[in-house]
Amino acid sequence: MKTGAWSLAIDFGTSNTAAAETRPAGGIQTLPLAHQSNLMPSAVFVRSTPVRSLDDLAVGDAALNAAESVPGVFVPAPKRLIGRPSVAVHGSPLPAVLPAAAVIHAAYRRALTQHNSIPPARVVLTHPEAWSPDMIAVLIEGAALAGIDPASVVTVSEPRAAVHYYTRTAAPAPGAAVAVFDFGGGTVDEAVLRATASGGFEVVTARGDNSLGGKNFDALIRRWAETQLADLNPDLAQYLRGSAPEHIRAVRALEESARRAKESCPMPRRPQYSSPVGRGAKTCSSPGTNSRS
Repeated sequence: MKTGAWSLAIDFGTSNTAAAETRPAGGIQTLPLAHQSNLMPSAVFVRSTPVRSLDDLAVGDAALNAAESVPGVFVPAPKRLIGRPSVAVHGSPLPAVLPAAAVIHAAYRRALTQHNSIPPARVVLTHPEAWSPDMIAVLIEGAALAGIDPASVVTVSEPRAAVHYYTRTAAPAPGAAVAVFDFGGGTVDEAVLRATASGGFEVVTARGDNSLGGKNFDALIRRWAETQLADLNPDLAQYLRGSAPEHIRAVRALEESARRAKESCPMPRRPQYSSPVGRGAKTCSSPGTNSRS
């Protein structure tokens, strides 16, 4: 259990959320937000409507698991809702800030367990460079709903945060340009920043593509696998097209296998994937790809 003043940074991503903390002894370390990973899926599952508190929203792996039984109340990417007033869930409007608040709350709660429930002196929230002040305000409101003191919140754009971190031990000369390429699970963002004489960075240009990310490559591998299964085991291929909960679980297992195959590249050169159903299960080599999310 850690004590002493500390700071927390939360990167609320489209597909996954990450967090880091300052250590009392100095330095920065990432926080484990899931049992086996530092990343937590940004997904949210609405347990009941109307939503009366954040306890009515499941987050992360719990949301993914619950979505297998009731996919209609599943919000896979709350970050995409920022800028909209609400999203319809079971015919009822759900304020877009609530799923974001639930994700931030899950990360914040996990961080507090590492510090004897002592709140951080500062909480840094990152956001895309292109977000408007109104969208950033929604992020801050979500933090407040998550129990974070708004006075402790600082926001910084994602490319600025990245360039400050990666140049902290070797500051570039004033006027030098730095390119940031952020290829995430659900989006890709690029920015060019220029170092200033004061030690900061100004953004020269920033662009993003909300339709491209690591999950696009996952989908390509999954479709390739489904094509192979159609030849190897037509019954299994047909099974994966079902809509029952057990079929959805099988599809999720195939998607997870596709993700692991992608992340194992380039070694081995032809990664292995397994079909998710024991009956007639198959293992095949997938086509090469060197993309990571």
